Amino acid sequence: MKLIIRKDKIFTHIGIYLDDTMILHYSSKTNNFFRNDKIVKCNSIEEFKRDRKIRLIECKEKIYGEEFKRAIETFIRRQEDYHIIKNNCYTFVLWCLYHKRRTSLKDIFYFADNYKIPILSIYM
Repeated sequence: MKLIIRKDKIFTHIGIYLDDTMILHYSSKTNNFFRNDKIVKCNSIEEFKRDRKIRLIECKEKIYGEEFKRAIETFIRRQEDYHIIKNNCYTFVLWCLYHKRRTSLKDIFYFADNYKIPILSIYM
């Protein structure tokens, strides 16, 4: 399993890359960061990319099959309103990898540092 990172206008966006046809990520239905219409989406690499730079990172944690499927289903069932710090695309990835529903900035920064992921991206 790999992680996929996309540089967006302000922050990086993260998802779980399974193959070129299946990327799971927590994102807006309308691809609008400022709208509170976030859902777990399954997109192709081109849909995820949206003409922006992406990077694949080998995932250090190994989670497959039923355990992975249960993690995604649980996140969807317990889905809360989007929050820029407490419930975002990083929250989804951390939940799938570690079953950690509540995330703090410290958790996100630690995870990002561990994988060498820049949180801010300032994309023009």
